[in-house]
Amino acid sequence: MFTKTRARMPFRVYHYQLKIHFSSKVNRSEMEPSLTVSLYGTKGDAEDLQLNIKEKISTNKTHSFLLVTEKDIGELLMMRFKWEESSSWSASSMLKMVSSWWSGDSSANSGVEVHKIRVKVGGDTEEEVTFVKCMDEWKSPSKRHVLKKH
Repeated sequence: MFTKTRARMPFRVYHYQLKIHFSSKVNRSEMEPSLTVSLYGTKGDAEDLQLNIKEKISTNKTHSFLLVTEKDIGELLMMRFKWEESSSWSASSMLKMVSSWWSGDSSANSGVEVHKIRVKVGGDTEEEVTFVKCMDEWKSPSKRHVLKKH
């Protein structure tokens, strides 16, 4: 199912539904960042795509976004997620915040982490890719695995 089309041929565009879960151990007020995503696939890349934020971002909640691109990137291999806070934040505080999300360092100022990113590819395949935060790095599992703590 395609919800948007181009103005000229070819009319088809590619849709990606992103569900991003932001988590935090501390209570954060609602935020209005600028979010961009780059998608990397087997047939090419779609870089610096702006996410349309319809409501303020709050922690411990999953937020949905619809991403539309004219490029067929093929099978999704990797994605880059970029968060930019309002201009009242300094560059160094933003750098600390971004590095804390990816590293899982809860001692940083923000206390906000990206817990999980789920990408559903629109079109014929309805492929779904989930990126989850592991102990030391982000992974894109090909199959769901249940991990047990010992």
